[in-house]
Amino acid sequence: MNSNRPLFDFFDRWSKEFTYDLSQPANSEFARLSDTMGWTKTCDAKENAYREFKDALTKQFNFNYGTDENCFESWKLLCVNIGIDPVPDTLEAVRKVVKKTYVNLVDLTDGFEGGRKIPVFQTELALSKYTKLNKRVFPRGNAHAGGLLKHLLRRIRAPPQHSPAPGVSRARKRRSGS
Repeated sequence: MNSNRPLFDFFDRWSKEFTYDLSQPANSEFARLSDTMGWTKTCDAKENAYREFKDALTKQFNFNYGTDENCFESWKLLCVNIGIDPVPDTLEAVRKVVKKTYVNLVDLTDGFEGGRKIPVFQTELALSKYTKLNKRVFPRGNAHAGGLLKHLLRRIRAPPQHSPAPGVSRARKRRSGS
């Protein structure tokens, strides 16, 4: 097993029946694997494989970007892959600009090696709609999630109807009565 490619390793387990296409979204490839293997929606084998897939996706994010939410280099790498230019030069500034940027974490993980352009959304609601429509939900609460990943998770299942203006924290809005 090649520990720096958890998604590849996950799909490689079925290499006799299935060839993983790195150019396709990982979630789409899992759906194709399910079809290839003949797994039904409620099949135990599919449920077990999906749990392992979510672990591999989380581990791949961790490998690509790191796990430490206080690592400036990890945040800079996120900026580069999201397309934020210029990249801010302090940890606080980088966090702030990434936090007000709405991107799908599956796309961010998939796009790491292929240099794919990562779609950026204006609001958390728009990101939520895209994520649900394309079935690219990143596993929330995965045991392998590092602090950086946890810091980036959004409210996909129940997003706010109106995202706060960029740079306005929810706490500040509450205190001001907004």
